[in-house]
Amino acid sequence: MGTLARDNPRLSIAHCHPGLARSNTFGLNAPNPMSQDEAGQRAVFHSTNDRYAVPAGLVPVPEGLETKDSEAVLGPMRERGLDEKAWNFTQEIFSACTAKA
Repeated sequence: MGTLARDNPRLSIAHCHPGLARSNTFGLNAPNPMSQDEAGQRAVFHSTNDRYAVPAGLVPVPEGLETKDSEAVLGPMRERGLDEKAWNFTQEIFSACTAKA
């Protein structure tokens, strides 16, 4: 995500999980699955609604949650080039998936 954020400084990234969608992907039988269409609608809503906008990339941390200095954890990994390796791997997977589509 760091590479994506660095290359797109005006991009806001939000992770949301709308719930299990009805599909045959993993053979899961969710107790109350939503349709794939509804899951897509929820994802678009979370991605575009101002209610979930985060000013200047700041995310409030609820009281009681422990935080870590991400640079202390990720800095040594970046120095070894792991961020670029992970991004390149991700791009290879996406390319392979889209080639099959």
